[in-house]
Amino acid sequence: MLALFKELILPYLVWLLVMGCVVKGISKQPTIPLMLLVVLLPLPVLWYPIQDLPLGRKTMDMLVFASTIGIIRGNRPWESAPKKGLLFTLIAFSYLSTWNTSFRFGFSAPISLDNPVLADWKNYSLMIFLYFVSYNGCRTEEEVKRLTNLMMFVVLFIIIQNYRSILSGETYSESTRAAGPFQLAGLNSNHFGAFLANYGVAAFALFLSDVGVRRWLYLTVSIGIVYPLFYTYSRGSYLAATAGVFILGIMKSRIIILFVILLLIFWKDILPTTVVDRIQMTETASGQLEDSAAQRLVLWQLAEDMFTNSPLFGIGFNGFFFASAHLSLHNVHNFYLQSAAEQGVIGILLFISVLVRSLASGFTLFRTGSSPYGKALGLAFLACSISVSVTNVFGDRFSQLYLGGYFFILMGAVDRMQSLSPP
Repeated sequence: MLALFKELILPYLVWLLVMGCVVKGISKQPTIPLMLLVVLLPLPVLWYPIQDLPLGRKTMDMLVFASTIGIIRGNRPWESAPKKGLLFTLIAFSYLSTWNTSFRFGFSAPISLDNPVLADWKNYSLMIFLYFVSYNGCRTEEEVKRLTNLMMFVVLFIIIQNYRSILSGETYSESTRAAGPFQLAGLNSNHFGAFLANYGVAAFALFLSDVGVRRWLYLTVSIGIVYPLFYTYSRGSYLAATAGVFILGIMKSRIIILFVILLLIFWKDILPTTVVDRIQMTETASGQLEDSAAQRLVLWQLAEDMFTNSPLFGIGFNGFFFASAHLSLHNVHNFYLQSAAEQGVIGILLFISVLVRSLASGFTLFRTGSSPYGKALGLAFLACSISVSVTNVFGDRFSQLYLGGYFFILMGAVDRMQSLSPP
């Protein structure tokens, strides 16, 4: 009965909800489509099934459009956001980079979806634009709270949903890795692990710094995320979560640093056996790198060669996928190297600038926020930005709408809270 509901009824209910929220957004209620966007972004299992319905493939586009139109038509004018120069430059340069890809690999001009890179660029730009929608869609602290708390509820829902499917086992097996809600979108356990690390440390920061009943939500998310994070078997995500928690120890509570140090010393005795097995798999018994690590070195060397040959502009947006056709893997597995290889010095500097500005925004709001929640949100975004910086060392955990959308929504919320703080 439940399966029948999910397959035959739920898609139509979601479709009706999307269309209703689009109408509400255009009718000067921009926060309504924005809130639905927050719910659907990391849950393609909810909105992918409606893609065969009228306008279903435009779900994310319509919600962003409706929220934007609602803001412009509303009583509160569209405001200039603090990071508009950096982010519009990032969008514009990445589009110019699609021309580079198209000329290099013989594609049609990137002015229609016949071009194989334009759709990916559109989703990438839409993800970045969420910063402006978040910044202008939330004008008060209460609206920011509702937005960020809804994000935490969605993360909690994802955690609960995936508890049932996790198979711990006695030994590590690739088939038992928790893939989370992103499998339908072609992403894997490493992406799920990065998502859990990024927003798990954010939830923990909110718990440490905020006051009131909300802290129980943040604590529940912080604790609940640990189990599925373990069974993503994502080593990069383990490191990112550890780095984020360590920063919280420095910024908020020194006792946390002691726990991190104890974990680093006694991790073989503390962590589940399968997790220990996975971490130790980086090298074989003979001291050589295991297959996945060895393959990444090949990919990294190829990316370095591409950057060396075209250091200023790279080989073009998403160009590595086409340039690595002769390999079994088509992703650099390091977004810093990928940015350098595909968009050259300019692209990597823009990406690093986004991370640096994000860290600065979180730190500034934590130090100068005019309310406990403002300070807590600043610390949460600081920890999240640290985690994002680390996870992208191990792969592209930045450019996918499902994974990076929350990061830009949080960025907009943080800058809005900063604007509400007295100078």
